Amino acid sequence: MTILSVIPETVRFAVTEDARQLLDLCRLMHAENGLFPLSEAKVAHEIDASIRQETGVIGVIGAPGSPVGAAWLVAGCDWYTETPSISDRLLFVHPDHRHGSTHARDLLAWAQALSDRLG
Repeated sequence: MTILSVIPETVRFAVTEDARQLLDLCRLMHAENGLFPLSEAKVAHEIDASIRQETGVIGVIGAPGSPVGAAWLVAGCDWYTETPSISDRLLFVHPDHRHGSTHARDLLAWAQALSDRLG
């Protein structure tokens, strides 16, 4: 079995048309468990950078412009090392699409497979 064979076909890379709905998903996630005030401008900037795959990648489920779930991975180095690593920024499914779906499982499988592939 190859890594690519375990990546769910339901998950695709986010595109520019997804940015507005991704921000909406981030608002919902923040409402559920945010600790500090939400900076929408910062979140929008980070989403755009990851859509362009400059600082990370976002996998989404749903039609372009209408994602209902997302897994967001970012690349960088921890404060104590120069060794790059991949971290998860979020894995979130809209509350209306959680029950009776495999969206969270598919997003997690996508994130794990991509992390394994990237090393």
